[in-house]
Amino acid sequence: MGGVCGHHHQHHQFAKSPGGPQRYGCSFMNPEPMKFNILFENLRLQYPTKSCHLSIKLAGDILIETPNHIDLDGKHTWKKIVETQIQANIIELHEKKLEFYLFEEKIVIATLEIPIFDIISGPIHFDYSIGKGRLSFDMQMAQILQIDINPIEIDCSYVESIKDKAYVFNLRLVTTKMYFTSPNSDIFYNPAYLKGFNSSLNNFLQEMMFRTTWNNSSELPILSIELPSNELYNSSLQVCIWSINKENEFQSPGICSIKSLNEIQEKEVFIDQNLFAETFIALHKLIQENDQEDFKMHQQFKTTITKSLWCKGNKVGTIKCKLNVKLPRFLKQKLVGIRTENGCTLGVNICSSKSVTQIAEITNIFQKLYESMFKMQSLSHNDPNRAILQHQALNLSQQLLVEVQKADKDTNSKLFYYKNQEDLFKAQEYFIKIAEQITRYIDKLDDNLREVCYEILLVIISRGEFRLHSLGYFEECKQLSKKQLELKNSVNLHYSEFMLQTLNWVLFKVPLRTQQQNERKFTMRFLVLAFIRVPHFKDQLLKCINKANDPQLVEWRGNEFQLEEQDVFINEQVAMVFDWQTYFYNYLSQNQQYQLSQSICDDQWMLTLSKRSLIYQYFIMEFCSYIQFILEKNNIQWQHVPGYKQLLKSFLCELKLKEQYTVSFFDCVMAISKNNSIINIIVMILFNKTNLYQPDQVIQIFDLLSLIINQCPETLTVFDYPFFLNGIRIVLTQSEHAIAIATVLDLIYTNFLKFPIEFRKAIIDLLFEPLCYELFLHWSQTVRTVFMSFLLYRICHQYRNNKISVMDEELYEQQYLIASKPRKNFSFYENRKEEKQLIADYIYLKYTRFMMNIEQVKIQLKQFPIHKDQSVLQNLKEKLAQKNQLHQENQNIIIQEQRQDDKEEIPSEKQIVFERRNEYRNPTKKRTIIISDNKYKYLKVALNEFSELTKQYTRWRQQSMNMNEDQMSLEEKSQAYLNFQVPKIKILMHYDQKEGKQD
Repeated sequence: MGGVCGHHHQHHQFAKSPGGPQRYGCSFMNPEPMKFNILFENLRLQYPTKSCHLSIKLAGDILIETPNHIDLDGKHTWKKIVETQIQANIIELHEKKLEFYLFEEKIVIATLEIPIFDIISGPIHFDYSIGKGRLSFDMQMAQILQIDINPIEIDCSYVESIKDKAYVFNLRLVTTKMYFTSPNSDIFYNPAYLKGFNSSLNNFLQEMMFRTTWNNSSELPILSIELPSNELYNSSLQVCIWSINKENEFQSPGICSIKSLNEIQEKEVFIDQNLFAETFIALHKLIQENDQEDFKMHQQFKTTITKSLWCKGNKVGTIKCKLNVKLPRFLKQKLVGIRTENGCTLGVNICSSKSVTQIAEITNIFQKLYESMFKMQSLSHNDPNRAILQHQALNLSQQLLVEVQKADKDTNSKLFYYKNQEDLFKAQEYFIKIAEQITRYIDKLDDNLREVCYEILLVIISRGEFRLHSLGYFEECKQLSKKQLELKNSVNLHYSEFMLQTLNWVLFKVPLRTQQQNERKFTMRFLVLAFIRVPHFKDQLLKCINKANDPQLVEWRGNEFQLEEQDVFINEQVAMVFDWQTYFYNYLSQNQQYQLSQSICDDQWMLTLSKRSLIYQYFIMEFCSYIQFILEKNNIQWQHVPGYKQLLKSFLCELKLKEQYTVSFFDCVMAISKNNSIINIIVMILFNKTNLYQPDQVIQIFDLLSLIINQCPETLTVFDYPFFLNGIRIVLTQSEHAIAIATVLDLIYTNFLKFPIEFRKAIIDLLFEPLCYELFLHWSQTVRTVFMSFLLYRICHQYRNNKISVMDEELYEQQYLIASKPRKNFSFYENRKEEKQLIADYIYLKYTRFMMNIEQVKIQLKQFPIHKDQSVLQNLKEKLAQKNQLHQENQNIIIQEQRQDDKEEIPSEKQIVFERRNEYRNPTKKRTIIISDNKYKYLKVALNEFSELTKQYTRWRQQSMNMNEDQMSLEEKSQAYLNFQVPKIKILMHYDQKEGKQD
């Protein structure tokens, strides 16, 4: 706010307003009439009269007639906000005035006149003497500018080749209240569709298949708009690339010169175009301040900007834009300070009580920062003193950030120690004033200083002084004196007004997508705080993100709570964190509550959030992170967090509807999966909608599930493991995509210890019974490497100390059935101990049997070499001879003892057949393992790879297991083997460029 009525503040006066024109960034002003948007608000009067009203005129016209206000102390306030426009030239701005007439009943008791030029040239806060009192108000004047944005060259490079027939681009300026769109550019034709195109003969056109370019050789669209000057820092320029793929919309031209590719086709009519890529550029980055003395009425800025191109949250390329921006020179209000009858002064003097040294230090640093910025705005951009002040302001802002991050308590709630409640109330007031001042000018600062200031705001709004346990009305408030209670009420009302004013300011930023890192963090954190602390905003947000046509969530049936249930606070501890309505707003007056509920009026943010796109995903991520941050628990009862069930429902519906997944959406899934009880629902939705024959989707899903399971602190208890195992089985047995199979194996390899022991047994049964030789001898080296790593690091390493006491699987099954039954006089853990040991023995039994068969094959291969190291040419020459001899050689190493009841005939193609060791089966039943011709040719390669991986595992074990095993007991060794980090495998790494070929 400006000066507070009723007190003659000791303002720090720096400069008196000059009598001549106040120039900001230019030495020559347009003599033609200029338009201005005007916003008048926060009218306050301190005058020794109990009843009065004001009549205010602007340039001779009535601006506002206030109602009569009665106050025994003479403190009069009118909260009406007036928006209007005026038109005047530079001379008329000096002649016309803002006039105030103070009435007591119908008699004028005081008047005040302020030249309009003093308003447009000074700060937005005013504090003037009127008669025997003082009058303060805020008035913003923004000149309406005619801005022309002319693209000179647009050059786009893409990650993948362009596939549609033609492309166009246009410009779209997005402001806080509206948007403007330019016409489409000329067509850029895809060279692949040109008649007579031969990709092998024209390298240039091959490169153009990854680019789209528009330059001066064609007519480019110009965006001409009228924009208020205060929107320059709150607007973004969107560059949209559109694809056109209708056969009847144009005729592909024949092969021709590059220049003629962009010639205008007059008869072309475009009916349908799809958004191919887009990027957002902050408008103020296209306008650089220029303080050279000249007499041109317009400024032109030529800027080259390189940005990333995005489509539905995925990066698809980069864009290089050369733009020419033309706008007139304009008058601009200063950022900070207050104008009085004596000129422009600093106006803000936050002098805190020294009873809390940290608060005193914070206010002292902020006062210095404010003074530096006040001095800096009066200097031209070419003045060397401005650079010095700017560096000083950056250092002071960093010091202020360090101070506000401090705390006296060892909790995540940053909170100072206060001797009494009065010190706490004063500290809250100081923090609110600092935050209010920063929000007023932060968007007009340089990038580096703005990022630091946004971080300061983020810390202040998250401090413990503004949590419900500090602001709310609880039992201890009954002990407050009348003076302390009035101070608390004043602070709480100020805080509620600050939340609503800042919320409106933040909601204006939601449609814009040019926010930098700290700005986006602050925006999301504040929206989450407002969602928790402002009930009316929570209701509006939930209403816009939950749609009537959302699908039914049949996967949710049988869960412990329903998504449609109303929020209920189960205990007082939860209520003291989230129930702001009961412990805060109910103690405000009814009039104040009504004003707060009516303050959110803009609907553009609702339209943006209703699309459930990037901003919605950021909000979900920040909400989940903040809830974990304030509750400080691993086992959070999420269903009791207000608004969580409705947010979860909207997210699960979006997960079910979404056809393509982005990186940010997967981050959002990871954040909401911190509630372990809903992971099973997510798995069911993802598996039910995933097509096995879309390998990219399968890889994405299992990569995501691997990350979700890996972030769980303990084994999942509420989880449908049979359903999950069935999904794994389908991919491993039916998919023909090597990377998809390797991704599923990597999920098992990475999270094997996260699974319960019974599920590990089921995994082993799946991998070792029908699939072990298929995976060990797979044509893809990637699949072979992941499976072999699983054998070495997860099975051999973890279970190598197990002693196999049961050799027959049927006898094992009998013992396992007995061990799984609970026994009397034994605890649950004692009953489970024998069962777990049997499963561990069983897993190692499977592994040992498989390895003995592998060793048997090695011995046979040494006796009868299958493959000789020869060149490819020699192999081709001897191919026919080998084909005739190979079958005869294989017969010497084939052991064909099949089951007596196995009536299947052995295929006639080339095979390697070996039986399982009869020690591990019922001696009366033996089974033959047959390796087909396709697997046979990878046998020696796989054995060599396994030998090399075994050497790597031995070296890893020696380095990682830094302990003396001889001095450790079996239990200590077993525990040590469980606590280890296995090497990570990069699935998409090309292990061999000739993968699938023999040497």
